[in-house]
Amino acid sequence: DIWGVDPEGIVVDKEGNFYVSEENGPTIWKLNQNGVVIKRYSPYANLAGAQTLDVQIDTIFKTRKNNRGFESMAIAPNGKIYTMIQSPLLNPTQAIGENTRIHRILEIDPATNTQRMLVYLNDGVIGAAGANQIRRSDWKIGDMAAINDSTFLVIEAALRGTTDIKRIYKININNATAVNSGLYGGQSLEALADSAGLAFQGITPVSKTLFMDALANGWPSALEKIEGIAIVNDSTVAIINDNDYGQVSPAQNGIATATNALSHLFSYRLQGTNKLTNYNALVPTISQGVTALNSSQAPYLTPTITGVQYTALITAGDLVNGYKMIGIPDGLGAFDNNNGTFTMVSNHELGNTSGIARAHGSTGAFVSKWVINKSDLSIVSGADLIQNVKLWNPGTSSYITYNSTTPSPLAALGRFCSADLAPVSAFYNPATGKGTLERIFMNGEETGNEGRALGHIVTGAAAGTTYELMALGKASFENQVASPTVSDTTVVIGLDDATPGQIYVYVGLKQDNGTDIDKAGLNNGRLYGVSVSGLLTETGASVPAANTTFTLADLGNVSNITGTTLNTNSNNAGVTTFLRPEDGAWDPSNLNDFYFATTNAFNSPSRLWKLHFNNVANPVSGGTITAVLDGTEGQQMLDNITIDHSGHILMVEDVGGNAHIGKIWQYDIATDAFTQIARHDTTRFLTGSANFLTQDEEATGILDVQEILGPGMFITSDQAHFGVAGDQVEGGQYMVFNNPATAATNPEINLTGNSNSIGNNDMTPALTDNTDFGTVNVGMTKVDSFVIQNTGAGNLSISSIRLMGGNAAEFTLTGTQTYPIIIAANSSMTIGVKFAPTVVGDRTTNLYIANNDYNETVYAVALKGNAGIPEINVKGNDINIADGDATPGTANNTDFGTTTVNGAITKSFVIQNTGVGKLNVSAINVTGANASEFTLVTPPAFPMSIDANASQTVSMKFTP
Repeated sequence: DIWGVDPEGIVVDKEGNFYVSEENGPTIWKLNQNGVVIKRYSPYANLAGAQTLDVQIDTIFKTRKNNRGFESMAIAPNGKIYTMIQSPLLNPTQAIGENTRIHRILEIDPATNTQRMLVYLNDGVIGAAGANQIRRSDWKIGDMAAINDSTFLVIEAALRGTTDIKRIYKININNATAVNSGLYGGQSLEALADSAGLAFQGITPVSKTLFMDALANGWPSALEKIEGIAIVNDSTVAIINDNDYGQVSPAQNGIATATNALSHLFSYRLQGTNKLTNYNALVPTISQGVTALNSSQAPYLTPTITGVQYTALITAGDLVNGYKMIGIPDGLGAFDNNNGTFTMVSNHELGNTSGIARAHGSTGAFVSKWVINKSDLSIVSGADLIQNVKLWNPGTSSYITYNSTTPSPLAALGRFCSADLAPVSAFYNPATGKGTLERIFMNGEETGNEGRALGHIVTGAAAGTTYELMALGKASFENQVASPTVSDTTVVIGLDDATPGQIYVYVGLKQDNGTDIDKAGLNNGRLYGVSVSGLLTETGASVPAANTTFTLADLGNVSNITGTTLNTNSNNAGVTTFLRPEDGAWDPSNLNDFYFATTNAFNSPSRLWKLHFNNVANPVSGGTITAVLDGTEGQQMLDNITIDHSGHILMVEDVGGNAHIGKIWQYDIATDAFTQIARHDTTRFLTGSANFLTQDEEATGILDVQEILGPGMFITSDQAHFGVAGDQVEGGQYMVFNNPATAATNPEINLTGNSNSIGNNDMTPALTDNTDFGTVNVGMTKVDSFVIQNTGAGNLSISSIRLMGGNAAEFTLTGTQTYPIIIAANSSMTIGVKFAPTVVGDRTTNLYIANNDYNETVYAVALKGNAGIPEINVKGNDINIADGDATPGTANNTDFGTTTVNGAITKSFVIQNTGVGKLNVSAINVTGANASEFTLVTPPAFPMSIDANASQTVSMKFTP
């Protein structure tokens, strides 16, 4: 059997691969996380029958004593593998091999397969001749473990008669001589026998010092074989024995005798000078996952790239304060509670007759609501979100309410798939006050033509109320995704997951009264269908050219028509049909771009599409479509997607029950790179595996939660389609994971004015940072400058800069902006805002910068200016001098009196500004026949500016 193996030592490398030493071969096996052999280091790799994955090690190891091959195994922090021959090689004869102290250490660098051999000397003969003497042939190497790249612990043991020795040595390889399989002075290495022979040939063995005598430290003498050692940390080691299945066969005939010995694990605490100095643990780069406090199972997903880690939050069947997680979780939403916890809402994709009656009184699909601690991801509580269901009655054009008191089969909801908890900006316009600030969780029923679109109120007085969104139509909905663009217009994309299916665009208007659904503009609009130029039906054969135009076919008000009628009308209007539209998402870096996946079928092209709207605030103006992934890149049946704030689209696969391990993919919009970042645990989802659950697994909901949990963090749900009796229905799990590509490329917005930082949501304008324009006269203008900085590592994309609310018409941006504006890492751009007041008094507005910073997507600051009209007044000797006064008088200094020729008289005048605007005096002129005899004393600089309620004194000299 070329795959026969007698495994002994085992270690795991940084990437999660296993290395197993084998005492019979002797060989070393490298296996991936699923137990698939990647390499086999073997002395027989040069013989007929060797496999392509076999790597040659020195053929001298073929001379090992039977079953005394590679017992030990260690991996150093630098990734190099070390193993030691258990008993000396019988090289070239048994007599020499049993009379030598020399054990060969094999070092392998897996990165290059480079190898070298070093020498370890056992303790040699112990005791007087006789049955109790430890001979050189009695020593065995049990195991070894790395303290750092050059220092190891080694178990060395011997037993003969009544003499029992079990020692652990610390060895160092730094000054050891590399040896080979050739002859030294005409002798084999083993024939050199001991330290004297080695020294004669200039060979230095590894150094060794006694670390611990196991028997003197509590090791039971009844446990003969001390064979495994692991370093837990610098003050703890663990040691195990091999009980040989509770039997012993000391005689060469191999006949076994029962011993009743059991396997044991001992942990030793090291203190003081016994601690392992310079301990350096090997740090994995591929995480094996974390199980949080409330999950009974480890993560269903495993990373395939460095830096990704999955944490299982809770698994279907687990209870939190009596509330059970039900299976088939799907689309997700989350928001920060700003008290150390966050709320997560989740679809459960049950058929309408599955499970038990939920809180709203009916079986089938529902939405669960979880409150989770951010610090340790422990779950505080779980509950059903839906309490009341309001379904539309087309006959009366009104809602009928169903709940646990008035249940109905009509309220048995079916198959909630993807979901969208839109940001507040999707349904509220702060500039006009129209819309709702409450959070609305959007989804739909994927149940055929008559599937209903639904909006679930998550916060506020109406929380727990679910509305049928009749104006969005009926179809086999995968999702309803609202545009986050701030506007009085509400835009929602509906994805019809049928074969084939359509992409719908709903356009409504926000209101300032009514229910949350009314305010959000979700029941007063028109429905449109995407019609791609030259593409009536998507096929697997090809895709349209990049940036092919699309228009929106107007399907009108669809509130009171059936899904079948809507489908017919769509086909008649030329709405394009796609191969199973699945989930979609708006790009935070460019709010005019909407991406969606088409699932198609297994081994058929599953694609990623981009709809670029010319202006999403006016979606009926159309746009262009591009298949950014054409289905040939390696993905199978794409399902849910999310887009982070630095241009990465994360997509999951629905394997559809096929023998395929479902994966998570990342697409980089900027570079077109397509990378697998995770896959399902093959020990659970590969047929015949050790922990097999099902081959029908799929990651489903996937959500960027960086704003809640920090850079690079996401939540995903997972479906394991194995049946479970009762309310659970099937398997499933929620997981948190980090994506290093996202964390490493996040932008960070900052705004300054006059070199002073202006915080997001700063609603207190100040002169020091230019947000207060001061006083500007009506009819005049002032421009203040602001600097938008990107202090992050990724590109900052500005989707829009708008001045909204209050007296916005009197504040305008200078220059022309073309969006998106891209600000590179550690760069900035300057914008100007012009204040041009038209009415006297305080004038205010807000500056909104829409961008892709994950926790400051709309950077808002208040602006203020004071508009005024100046009023001039002139006094002499504290007496008002009227404008146009042609009668000089001594009382008000306009009559200078009498002086001699060439004499001089000086009079003072006060110029006052009694208005509310700044008075600008451009000049003071003296005119008339004798103007040359009247001059200003120390003329001021012009123009001279006088603030409201201020004055300026000037002096005039008469010199006849």
